Amino acid sequence: MEHLARPAPRLAPFVRCYVQLDVHLQGQPVILPIPARSAPVLEFTLGDPNLVLFTDQRAHEMAHAVNVVGVQTHRRVHLSMRGNLDTFAVVFQPGGLSALLSVSAEVLTNQHFDGRAVCGAWVSRLRSRLGASSSFAERVRHADHYLLQRCPAASVRGDVTWAARALLCRSGNRRMSDLVAASGLSARQFERRFVSQVGMPPKVYARVVRFEAALKRKKQAPELRWTDVAHEIGYYDHMHMVRDFHLLAGATPSSIAPEVDRIVTEQSERAGRSGVQPERVSLHPLLA
Repeated sequence: MEHLARPAPRLAPFVRCYVQLDVHLQGQPVILPIPARSAPVLEFTLGDPNLVLFTDQRAHEMAHAVNVVGVQTHRRVHLSMRGNLDTFAVVFQPGGLSALLSVSAEVLTNQHFDGRAVCGAWVSRLRSRLGASSSFAERVRHADHYLLQRCPAASVRGDVTWAARALLCRSGNRRMSDLVAASGLSARQFERRFVSQVGMPPKVYARVVRFEAALKRKKQAPELRWTDVAHEIGYYDHMHMVRDFHLLAGATPSSIAPEVDRIVTEQSERAGRSGVQPERVSLHPLLA
């Protein structure tokens, strides 16, 4: 099952949500493509470990018990998952990870690192608390407690993450010239600060946010045609959406959507045979 919760009010400027995925995968490993992502994630693996497969080389590695994953501008890895999948993810607001954990967003772009090496020993203590918790609500309380201790006293000078949040609220559909004008910066200064604080250029960020919005809309309304999704989300036309999906996910809309939003639980399979509507589980934390 997937669970989603909002953070404590003081954390809202930094943390978008907490997402837990708890399912049992039967049989052969499930291969999950990791397409472009607009948000950095701090992910705790509490069940069986995942295998990270790189798309550009015949290399693989075991995922860390705690992973810091920066924003992603393209499909860089796949995850091979099997057995008991139990993960708890902290999904950050634009600039939130940098502000809370004093980590450069730009350094993390298209990368993933051992959470202990990046954040310190406290993430191991938090992982132990999460693993010992009896409910999702208890896990949320522990995460709030540890992250509240790291809230910055003041906002970052020259902050432009408000522009990223504006793009996020409008599925990437904001005129970039309007955002630059509102910032009071030159276009070059605005882009430089945006990359430093968010991890990718503003136009790329808008494209990734629109891509995620399209996937989420299709999840909400599976009966919609992709042409209708493109129109609702604000793509110029269907072919522009297809082009962006190839750039960001290395696949077409109709092929990538089932990979990140599928029925994977043993319980769902039994429910389907008994005539009960199976529950669909999103394996992409930003689509929960």
